[in-house]
Amino acid sequence: MKFFIFFAFACLMSLTTYSQMSWNNAYSFNGTSAYYACPHNVDFNNLTTQATWEFWVRPNVHSLAVIVGKNYASAWAVGTTASGQIFIQTPGGAVISTPTLPTGVWSHVAITYNNGTVVIYFNGTSVSQSGSITSGPLPTNTDSVYIGCDRNSGVPAFFFNGALDNIRIWSVARTAAQIQEIRFTPIQMPGVNLGPYSGLQFSSHGDVFTNDWSGITSTSLFARGGATTINYSQQPLHFNDYNSNYYFDGTSYLSAATVTEANVTTAITVEAWIKRDTTGTQPAFQNIFNKSGGTDRFDWGLYINSTGTLFFTLNSDANFVSAPSIITRGQWYHVAGTWSQSSGRMRLYVNGDSVAGANFTGTISNNPDSICIGGIAATNFIANKFKGQIDNPRIWSVERTAAQIREGMYINNSPASGSPPFNNLEFSFDALTNMPRLASGHSYYILPMAFRGNGIRLVSSHLNNDLFLTSPLIRDADLQFPAPSANWFMSTKRAYMPDPGIYRDSIFISPAQGGLLQSLKVFVLINHTWISDLTITLRNPAGTTVTLTPTYTHSANDMMVVFDQLADTLISGFLGQAQYSPRMRPANTLAVFNNTQSAGWWLLTINDVFGADQGYIDGWGIFRNLFTSNGNEITEIPNRFYLNQNYPNPFNPVTTIKFGLAKDAMTKITVYDILGREIQTLVNEFRRAGNHEISFDGSNLSSGTYFYRIEAGEFVETRKMILVK
Repeated sequence: MKFFIFFAFACLMSLTTYSQMSWNNAYSFNGTSAYYACPHNVDFNNLTTQATWEFWVRPNVHSLAVIVGKNYASAWAVGTTASGQIFIQTPGGAVISTPTLPTGVWSHVAITYNNGTVVIYFNGTSVSQSGSITSGPLPTNTDSVYIGCDRNSGVPAFFFNGALDNIRIWSVARTAAQIQEIRFTPIQMPGVNLGPYSGLQFSSHGDVFTNDWSGITSTSLFARGGATTINYSQQPLHFNDYNSNYYFDGTSYLSAATVTEANVTTAITVEAWIKRDTTGTQPAFQNIFNKSGGTDRFDWGLYINSTGTLFFTLNSDANFVSAPSIITRGQWYHVAGTWSQSSGRMRLYVNGDSVAGANFTGTISNNPDSICIGGIAATNFIANKFKGQIDNPRIWSVERTAAQIREGMYINNSPASGSPPFNNLEFSFDALTNMPRLASGHSYYILPMAFRGNGIRLVSSHLNNDLFLTSPLIRDADLQFPAPSANWFMSTKRAYMPDPGIYRDSIFISPAQGGLLQSLKVFVLINHTWISDLTITLRNPAGTTVTLTPTYTHSANDMMVVFDQLADTLISGFLGQAQYSPRMRPANTLAVFNNTQSAGWWLLTINDVFGADQGYIDGWGIFRNLFTSNGNEITEIPNRFYLNQNYPNPFNPVTTIKFGLAKDAMTKITVYDILGREIQTLVNEFRRAGNHEISFDGSNLSSGTYFYRIEAGEFVETRKMILVK
């Protein structure tokens, strides 16, 4: 059937471009045969009188192509014209944007349909358009949804050449404000009670699995014709929040059904990051994170009162410990409660420091109740909802030590339990993808969280909102950040910075801990309403000073970053907006510290040059790579075991696999095919602690999906790789 879209428009829209900085994979298409197929399911039947399609797109060339389609002849298709305009096509007509998309640049596109009315958005702003679609419900069919093409007379056609990410389909016409609010945030939301995000029927971004978890039915995406994903773990994308969180307005909360992983009875650690709201009246009691139900049951939980007193409770407040007036408004705090039957001691921690304790011998109740975030399911206390921001709540089935709490509190990853230092992690809720992860047999599965009310919103660090601050967390795909190992030294001191004025803090490395530096990394966690006011410097024990970031002439909020000389983007060239990336290259080289002694006092200085904007530091630290005693070889001992994603991936025919051992261990790395058959053993020997690298040659294998698995001591992890010939 003839396609309706053959007009050309000359108008070119000027779009903002960005460097690539965040943690992510993206879909890649060759323009001739590659696409992903998503089988039809009931979620797609919900697109009737309203719908929204949105995605990030980077065309390699302008061509007549479909980005996402369900058969334009009988349902709908969204794509690009031969001139690069965006179009939506249905049997009832077509609408085309006037401006064109640039090639080689990531742009966000959204198309809304409301009973025949179509609005097209480029990067959150509506654009001029032409054409029309007959009013009424969108047609439906049982065809698969294709990503990267559509079909013509039943045959795949109109192939897209470029990359796509964060593809979402809604059964509602999203407003301009709603599109703008979360266009930077990758989301997966299974279930139907999604509050302000109701109507999300499909969402896929290929970061871990090419699956759609959103809506009522989860669906796998199947690669066809050479479709692949691009691994941006080491070269991240600018447009993804690698660290988002939830804001609760005091009227709503999140809940999930009871799961066996949350039924801890003899030991527990429960933790979260929280920030109390600075506006309006604070509720008398505010539940942060708990397992609760019935009229007054809560097996375990964390909550605060209106004066900032923090409570860790077990067995419906029969056993609790509290710290009075310790949580002030407007500042992020890490809070944790621990207990074990063996120690008989309940402890309460704030920012990694023990602040209160109480004795308790017995067990924790085990009721079949819900996990709640920002509220409570016990009906007698239903009004006790949190007002503020929450991020990264976790449950552990062990009593964590103060050192272990500090080690993990800045990490935004949600790895499977069993990966040190995440042994016995049973539940984590990462707002990056907005799905809770439950550990079962040391592997993760997805649990739907229900929105109990509409007073919850995702907070994007891209929006630079002074009221909704970025949480002090850093995502590291390689699990190298941070830990109080032999090479990491951290300061968890929290302090407001003078405005204007100078803040200083120091870290001491004893002579016994010292050594000759081969290289250095620095992490800095700052909440500030205008980080371009700040000049940040680091001085080593010998008195050499490096300016990590100077003052700028533009605005941006917050800085949660590792300064790494090997990072791909210079902070000076990235407008100072370090919250877009876990790693950035400092304004001046850290190499001046190389070949110097690390023992002594390291001084961080933050100079707030201008007044009117305020902030505070959440923590900072340094990571050292040291020379060995003979000065020839470099000894870098990772703080935990890890297995990196192979690179490149997909590959043909050779790829590199990096792994790290926190201590000496018998190590085995094996490759398996998709049926679980052993293909090749790459390593099977005793290896020393350190970072290691091996190559895998798939010359004798056919194209397809393979898995590689490491076993090193008690550490076991498996990753997927794709061979394309």
